[in-house]
Amino acid sequence: MSTGTTQSTPKAPSGSAPVKEQMLQEGDLLGHCRVRELIAAGGMANVYKVWHEQLEVVRAIKILKPGFSDEARGRLETEAKISANLRHTNIVEIYGMGYWNDIPYIEMEYIDGPSLKDLLEKNIRLPMQFSLSVVHCVCTALQFAYNQDMTLYGKVYDRLIHRDIKPANILLTTRGIVKLADFGIARPSEVSIHTVGSKVMGTFAYLSPEQLNGEKLDQRSDVYSLGTVLYEMLTGAKTFPQKLLAELVQRKSNGQFIPVGSMGVHLPHQLSSAVEKALAFDRIKRFCDAGEFNIELTAIIRRLTTKTPEEIIRTYLKNPYAPGLRRKPVIDIVPVVRSVGIVAIIVVFAFIAFRTASRFRYTFTQWKQYLIPPAVPSPPAAANQLPTLPSKTIIPQRNDQPPKASIPKHAPVDPLTAALKKFSSGDYAEAISALESISPDILSPPQKKLRVIRLLQAYISFGNIEEANNLAAGEPVDDGLFYLLKSQIAVQRNQLEIALEAADAALSTPSSYDKALRRKASFQKALVLHSRYFLKPNQTNFKSTREGWKAYVADYCSNDDHSKECHEALEKLSTLEQ
Repeated sequence: MSTGTTQSTPKAPSGSAPVKEQMLQEGDLLGHCRVRELIAAGGMANVYKVWHEQLEVVRAIKILKPGFSDEARGRLETEAKISANLRHTNIVEIYGMGYWNDIPYIEMEYIDGPSLKDLLEKNIRLPMQFSLSVVHCVCTALQFAYNQDMTLYGKVYDRLIHRDIKPANILLTTRGIVKLADFGIARPSEVSIHTVGSKVMGTFAYLSPEQLNGEKLDQRSDVYSLGTVLYEMLTGAKTFPQKLLAELVQRKSNGQFIPVGSMGVHLPHQLSSAVEKALAFDRIKRFCDAGEFNIELTAIIRRLTTKTPEEIIRTYLKNPYAPGLRRKPVIDIVPVVRSVGIVAIIVVFAFIAFRTASRFRYTFTQWKQYLIPPAVPSPPAAANQLPTLPSKTIIPQRNDQPPKASIPKHAPVDPLTAALKKFSSGDYAEAISALESISPDILSPPQKKLRVIRLLQAYISFGNIEEANNLAAGEPVDDGLFYLLKSQIAVQRNQLEIALEAADAALSTPSSYDKALRRKASFQKALVLHSRYFLKPNQTNFKSTREGWKAYVADYCSNDDHSKECHEALEKLSTLEQ
């Protein structure tokens, strides 16, 4: 890729002083890049959206503010050198470095979406699946950087740590791609590139305790900082919200913060434990690196959804106020509205009951002479003078007729039929209890298979994945639907190869319980392939994933098919081919 800015702009002559008065204006030219607008202003640098006239693409320029220090220059140069060595989907790409009126700048990838800081300021608290997806991608970027060897200032280094993980440095594209930015203070874990003396680099609210104490750092410091970011996304509050720096340092140095489980947000226990582990004061108790943290988060994501992080992020960015994703209001009015609604309902029902009772008393007074026989029989002549009774008149049975045989209101129902009825109604908790209570010994072979199939479906629907896995292993059924359910269970347990084998078995085995099985199995196989590509984005997995979606679209998605599955398949296929 061209580095036009580096070739077209000479390096600043040694000993020259920066021009402190000048600032970039719209229309200024830096190499082949023409300034369009200012998009971000930081403490030491500004970021501009520019148009690369030679390549005809939009890019970004990060340039130091006039009056920059030698330390700021060193940070910018370090960021350029490090990021240029880190070519990864989740890291902002650097294309070149140059000078404008003796002021250094770097030409970089333009990100067309918001920063995580912008989203937190606007929406306060972010959805759990979205939060996990973002942090997963950051973990992927950090682990990639940590495993790379790179040459900096003539020496080869490895085990790079970022040291400045915070919402402002986590950017998102409109396509749902997370980009980690600003490696300006990053450095290998065992070597200090720049001498910073006793100055603490980074943002205090997100720094690890060992950073504050000036201790030797490793990637567990980045894990801690990322844990504070995840905490803030899930709860809408900073892990350490103290305004005074002295109080913040004291609390952080003692590991004193409100546990995420005590913040009034319902989270899975596994997720709460993962956040607490990332924020452990003793770094020995934390995840050893971003990769281990990512394994835990990926397992949680897989239990919640089969969608890729990019899909989850893209969907949220398109409509952050969709049902279930609404922003947390400044004043929580839901309890107030709920209380008022309950009172209103009680008043309405009381009024209706009062009116009904009054009308009933009036009607009963009119009709009681006909409904309740008098104590003394009326004379025969008066019988013909009775008014016409309501249509639903109860005619007494003649004494000379034999009594009808009594029919029980509820015929006895076998346990399996009753359990299946609960399953059909969607009451999976009751269905599970009923199906589990049935002994397979009293069932015929077809009934045994049906019980296993429905119990597996109920387990999956209710989220009891381990129970479902144990049942599938202990009572296998040679039916296509069974293999499809087995594939779904394996996906939830992050066993993608097993899931793929089971999906293939579902495609090749007929089913007695689902006529649309082949279509569902084809979609399931494409989903599993997509998940595998998401975890291991190599060329082989890319090709198999694309072929999987193409096969599904060709077999089941005609021009007039507007099903949810076809829409999702076409969207995934379009994303892959971009």
